Amino acid sequence: MGLSVLRFVDMKSQRNIFIIGFTLFMGLTVANWMKQNPGAIQTGVKELDEIFSVLLSSAMLVGGILRMLLDNTLPGTDAERGIKAWVRENNQSNASVLQQEKDFYDLPFPTNCGRLLKWLPILPKSRHEGI
Repeated sequence: MGLSVLRFVDMKSQRNIFIIGFTLFMGLTVANWMKQNPGAIQTGVKELDEIFSVLLSSAMLVGGILRMLLDNTLPGTDAERGIKAWVRENNQSNASVLQQEKDFYDLPFPTNCGRLLKWLPILPKSRHEGI
């Protein structure tokens, strides 16, 4: 899912290639190192050590944080970063995408959960709500 947004990014840009390669490499490397060295972080607070160990053991989290940091600090144009292409496609197909997302995340069957449960953010509104 995270790599699917790369369809908007200029993959001919050395900036973008560096960001993608560096974050993939560092995410996998740091997570693997943390798993092989479970007691490496010692801040003096056991709970803080465990929190850092869990967070740094996730390759997606390490790579995602590095990607956000590098993408927002390394200079690049909006076209190079994919912002212009994303806005253009989003404006053209916003209605159809919203309908596709609604159909995808909608429940395939009518629910009898009551009127109060439909306000919970974890329960999508059913297309069969009137039934």
